[in-house]
Amino acid sequence: SRDAGKWLDEFGLFHLRHQPIYGMSTGEVRKLMLVDFLLAPSRLLVLDEALDGLDEGSRHATIAALSSALATLDNQQPGVDSPAVVHITHHHEDLMAITPTHALLLGQGADGTDFKIG
Repeated sequence: SRDAGKWLDEFGLFHLRHQPIYGMSTGEVRKLMLVDFLLAPSRLLVLDEALDGLDEGSRHATIAALSSALATLDNQQPGVDSPAVVHITHHHEDLMAITPTHALLLGQGADGTDFKIG
């Protein structure tokens, strides 16, 4: 479908559209799962270490694509709530980049972390 091609291109996966999933890297599979969500959005998106396995450039590109995609979903259907986004990560910079509705920042050691949002 046109939407599938659009999202695959947005996440840098269009050239892999005929590739079996077992031939993709971990990062490519993670991005493909985000595309899958965007093609049939639900009311909840759980990002559990979703950016792990991505190199720095791909991490930034994926954050930008996901942020843009979530903004598109917000504007697609007036009166319909956008999905709740639960983001679980060890990296506080990822929390700030995606702006989840709910977040779990996994602690660093026995004392956890003193990072605060807002």
